[in-house]
Amino acid sequence: MSKQNVGGQALIEGVMMKSEKAKSIAIRKQDDSILVTSEDIKPSKYSKLKKIPFLRGMFVLVESMVEGTKDINYAASFYAEDDSDEVDLFEKIMVKLFKDKAEKAATMISVIFAFAIAIGLFIVLPAFLVKGSNEDATMFSSLKEGLIKISFFVAYIYIISLMNDIKRVFQYHGAEHKSIFAYEKGLELTVDNVKKMPRLHPRCGTNFIFVVLMVSTFVFSFFTFESVLTRSILKLIFFPVVAGIAYEIIKIAGKYQNPFTRVLILPGLLMQKITTREPDEKQIEVAIAALKATLDKTEVVSPSLT
Repeated sequence: MSKQNVGGQALIEGVMMKSEKAKSIAIRKQDDSILVTSEDIKPSKYSKLKKIPFLRGMFVLVESMVEGTKDINYAASFYAEDDSDEVDLFEKIMVKLFKDKAEKAATMISVIFAFAIAIGLFIVLPAFLVKGSNEDATMFSSLKEGLIKISFFVAYIYIISLMNDIKRVFQYHGAEHKSIFAYEKGLELTVDNVKKMPRLHPRCGTNFIFVVLMVSTFVFSFFTFESVLTRSILKLIFFPVVAGIAYEIIKIAGKYQNPFTRVLILPGLLMQKITTREPDEKQIEVAIAALKATLDKTEVVSPSLT
């Protein structure tokens, strides 16, 4: 069988693996068993647009956020605490009737909230900080905004990496990468083989985000308007362009290994030293289960971000 290209995402006590045609989630339940769910991926109404270079990047980013949030909520549901022993019959009926709608609403609210936080932290706040230093709006001040933005991102990732729950998610992230590396090298998907693999992958979503930040720093350096509001609005308008360029860079870096592409993805790889941790054997088992389930459901597919 031809080699498939898969990507994935670390979840709460689990891993999601995905190809162009199939998706699987493996969760380590509280009783120590592994629950695996798989589904075929139906073509979306944006399928044709997602194949257009420089335009597909924004679609991939938004889709990844929406689907990623949904998968995280699904994984978290296995560890949600229920303090009530008895649930009212009417409440059970309402939950059954409106569960799907509530989950979709919660996902959209989470994504919108995440976008709002990102806009405030990585666009508006750096602009105000530079403006507050009484610098004229020049290319240098715009570059300074970009450096502040990248510093915020690195600091945020490092701080949350100190939390025990996040450490475990980052371990599953490492298990995901190692499993994919083992498969790409043609090795049998066993715990011993996966343990030997590196945990830093060039197609990681961390790389994508970091490349987005670097490309935006360069592109937005040409926005030298005095008004913080004007610069912020223009950055939002041109963000799809930035995401498109960043996505093509990641695609090239994942396909071609040479000194130029290694330099492009080096900052993202260094960030993965924080966003991935060495997994234990049980976490590797979960990643392998998700990967095998995805491979069993599909044949030849196109590359995706890990």
